[in-house]
Formats: sequence, structure tokens, C-alpha cells
Amino acid sequence: MDCPKCKHELVENQRWCDNCGHKISKGVRDAKQIELLYENIRSYKPEGKEGAIVQMMLIMSALLTLDWVLDKTDASPLEFIRAGEKKEKEM
Repeated sequence: MDCPKCKHELVENQRWCDNCGHKISKGVRDAKQIELLYENIRSYKPEGKEGAIVQMMLIMSALLTLDWVLDKTDASPLEFIRAGEKKEKEM
């Protein structure tokens, strides 16, 4: 596995890059696992309005998880959901 920031080779289960100090996510998935997740979501067939809402929620969850896996952000998908709920309560 390589550091996503500087591409330095890392030891398995390493939490920080020796070269640049970048924090390495615990839940890093390989491309095959991400593809399997994508295929499972894509093959889901919703029925009616409720099914469409469920599918939209699944897609949003997958996108947030993918963003987190690719280390675009330090927040987990659950933190995004909680932040959204907090904003809704403030309105």
C-alpha cells in the first residue's frame, strides 16, 4: 500500500506516513471492494416512490463512503449525516 498523498510505500496497518506524516485511514478499501459495492447498489431495483427514496439514500451513502475511502476528507460518512441533522434542527 502507498501513501495517498506522497505515494511513499507503507507497511501494512501503518497509521501515519513515514515520509510526509499524512494520516492513513483505517478503513482503506481496494478497488475490487469498491467495485463490488458499486455493483450491489447498481443492481438494486426500487419499487415506487419509497423505493426511489431508498435508492437515493443508498447512492448518497456510497458516494460519501467512497469520498471518505479516497481520503478526500477526514470526516466519516456518519459525521456528514450528523452535521446535516444538526443543520436541519437549527433551521
